[in-house]
Amino acid sequence: MFSGSWWYGRFQSENKFDWGTFLWPDTDLTLGSGGNLWVVPRGAKNKELAYDFIDITMSEKIQNLLGDKGGVPVAADPAAITDPRAKKLIADFNTLSERDGLAFYPDWPVPGFYDVLVSETQKLITGSTAPDAYLDSIGEAYEKDVPKR
Repeated sequence: MFSGSWWYGRFQSENKFDWGTFLWPDTDLTLGSGGNLWVVPRGAKNKELAYDFIDITMSEKIQNLLGDKGGVPVAADPAAITDPRAKKLIADFNTLSERDGLAFYPDWPVPGFYDVLVSETQKLITGSTAPDAYLDSIGEAYEKDVPKR
């Protein structure tokens, strides 16, 4: 399955088979992002509550909990993560981060491209399409809606 770490919790709780996460082979880049950034708007009426919320979510206790549940924490103690699959997921993310390997999601500039990418990649993984046909299909979908300069 080609997707993202947001599936981790559901996989962990529902799957009855062995599964894992891994980095794409033979590439230094992968689709991804650094997650959501916490901001407090200048005109916010309850800035102190927002700052408190940020402090809570970024605390080591909550970051460790997020990490152990399959989230990708930015401020966890790696030794506090007990789930082996979560440790692997976090280690892979840290590898990407350390080598500046997070690339933009290709669907950001093209509406609906994520659905095409997932569908066509699944076909490639299962062998129901050839690599050249895969590249043609995603290339056509991308070019169809990418903004022209």
